[in-house]
Amino acid sequence: MIIVAIFLYYGFFGFLYHIILKMKGEPVLWRYACSLLSILSLLAALHLSIPDFNLEILMQRYKWYFRCYFSFTIVFFYLGGWQKSKKIADVAKQKNFRSHLFKSFIGLLIYLAFEFNLISF
Repeated sequence: MIIVAIFLYYGFFGFLYHIILKMKGEPVLWRYACSLLSILSLLAALHLSIPDFNLEILMQRYKWYFRCYFSFTIVFFYLGGWQKSKKIADVAKQKNFRSHLFKSFIGLLIYLAFEFNLISF
């Protein structure tokens, strides 16, 4: 488990490096979404590397905070992605980017439907 935690720490610091130095011209919401995702990577790494750090108990205790956190991450991701797609000059690349954004949104809706038992088999 410590090896997975090391990769997650590497992902966290890699995200921060990329956000701070490489994404200066990107939309702010896109950068916020990436930073929120990097914090999730840090929490997962802490959960795997520190024995007393139990993320599941923390998520149950602060359930609404985590739901708001995930909601902000999702909203920032899609709004930032839409802003990023507006900056693409090539129409074909812009359509491709938006189709991937739309497909991921459909996938998210299906996941949420299963998560909240709106669809069951």
